[in-house]
Amino acid sequence: MAKGFPYASLSGSSKDEDQRTLDTTDEKVLDSRTFEPNKQTWRLFREQAARLFLTALLVAGTIVALRVYENKKTLPHRGKISFNVVITILNLALGLNFLVGHNVKVPPRSGSDSGGTTGSIQGYGESPSLEGTCKSTIYCSTSRSRVRWRKLNEASQFNAGVVKKSLDTISVRLLGFSKPILDLHCADMIKLAQASIALLGLTYSMDGGTDSANIITSTGMVNVPLLNCYYDNGLCATRPKAPAEIVQNVAHSYGEITRGQLRCPYTRDIDIRAAPQNCTYFYNTADPEFAFRYSEYNPKDDARAYPYLTGRIIKTSASDCYQYEMTNSSFHKIDSPDGLQDTWVLPFHNETYNGSIPIPRSNAAFDSTTYVYNETSVPQNLTMSSCGPRCISLYAFRSYGTATKRPSVMFKCSVMVGEVSNAVNDTQQLPDMNARLAAASIALTGRYTNPYKSNIPDWQQYQLYPYGSYWETQDLDAATVGSRMSEFAIGSLAAMANLNPQTQIRGTLPMLGYQLSVEWKYVIALAAGIASVHCLLVALMLWISRPVIVGVDSNLATARMLKGLVEKLGDGGGLLDDREMAEAIQRDIGDVGYGVRESDRGPLLELGERTTMRKRLPGGRFPTGQYA
Repeated sequence: MAKGFPYASLSGSSKDEDQRTLDTTDEKVLDSRTFEPNKQTWRLFREQAARLFLTALLVAGTIVALRVYENKKTLPHRGKISFNVVITILNLALGLNFLVGHNVKVPPRSGSDSGGTTGSIQGYGESPSLEGTCKSTIYCSTSRSRVRWRKLNEASQFNAGVVKKSLDTISVRLLGFSKPILDLHCADMIKLAQASIALLGLTYSMDGGTDSANIITSTGMVNVPLLNCYYDNGLCATRPKAPAEIVQNVAHSYGEITRGQLRCPYTRDIDIRAAPQNCTYFYNTADPEFAFRYSEYNPKDDARAYPYLTGRIIKTSASDCYQYEMTNSSFHKIDSPDGLQDTWVLPFHNETYNGSIPIPRSNAAFDSTTYVYNETSVPQNLTMSSCGPRCISLYAFRSYGTATKRPSVMFKCSVMVGEVSNAVNDTQQLPDMNARLAAASIALTGRYTNPYKSNIPDWQQYQLYPYGSYWETQDLDAATVGSRMSEFAIGSLAAMANLNPQTQIRGTLPMLGYQLSVEWKYVIALAAGIASVHCLLVALMLWISRPVIVGVDSNLATARMLKGLVEKLGDGGGLLDDREMAEAIQRDIGDVGYGVRESDRGPLLELGERTTMRKRLPGGRFPTGQYA
């Protein structure tokens, strides 16, 4: 029983057992007992090189992953999940690389779990981690200190050369200096690196799409506009018994509302397909031609916010445009159907043609332009046309200017509406009657006049635009006037596609995707910081380990280091907790320190009372050579 220890009676036996010492004749054992600073430094460097390389590899992998997913532009939902998985694994691996050592040997289980064997004794050790190795080279003090319970608490976490003041931080005196020059816990630097890893998550974001620029597509049922007629309040304006003027008025109104919306330039169809979603219609930079691109919508997209921009394109153009001089001396009035002489007959001519056209006084004014539809039937029923089944010839009368002093001029152009390109079914095609309505829309009112009182009514319709209007023809030549007519027609078709009811067909289904945005300047800075902290940790560990012996961070090594203290308990104390053992030990012990004690087998490393501290050793270093 140990004298002065009340807990000694807890020991199972007071009989001394045989003492066994290390066999010093074994060459491997002799070599492992030799302390050589240079060899120790290289050993520590080799142990940490793999982890340092792994840090660099994981940092590079994170940067590559961010670049790859950023270059994918738009990702589906499963792509977002795969990105989260990849980045999470990389970040976890990077964080754990600062905490967990490599090649950790897990103690084998005993009993039935291990097949009836307890395993080799080497299985109960662990190779040193960066944190453990770094802590192994830091000292609480260069002088002796009193043993307290806090110093012995969590004994299994002690490393060779360490007496912990607390579980969170230590203040050290390093390499024999009289004042503390390093207030450091290696875990704090590791936390700094882990904070940098966490901050990486703030340098990128996976944003959900909001428009057609961030969609993915698949085959499915999509919404497309009905093109079979112009609709008015959800009803087809050409339905049976519907007044003929309704559809003409709707066609004109649709052309009016499109003016002022964004139009984009193009020279080839590929420019139209590549244009952004907000382009309402397109104008050709080389020819007087205009185009509209049809879209397909997800049935769940009630706001029509993210359409699939198809390759189905319809175009309008003007041809055979002429400018005529007016024969002012031949202007005369005729009776209108109400018996009043309020309609002017306006003769016009050029080198090869003479003609005239009636315009009611109510549809003409000084310094203005009146567009005229002059046919024998309404556009939707006009099966015979001189320029084709999807073409209408229109007139534009530019009146005399009292302010501009311009002469009166008459223009005539043929406005053509083409077929829908790349249409694969009838739902995607625009019928001829709607093409003619769009072509004539700039002049339509829905009301006709028949100033000649003939048995066959002339569907003469007029739209007047005052001076200053975009559609007024001040300073325009014949080709440009025709361009304005065809632009009005494409605007009518664009509004028709946007305002008509929709139907479902099988097509290209758009779905909102995700897009990765990365702040690369912060990513590079943090990645460099993470790698730099790891390099600094390794360099610091190698530097401060030069004058000391860095032991193995294992349970057996810790037990060996505490042997001089724990043996004070004698054979008892097996059921005591840490506090009770510390209280028992300190009753009969003085100051303790980590150092060297002479023995009959050579220098002995020990944590005890009779050791010579490193500070008091020659050169402030542990001696080179063999140890007991």
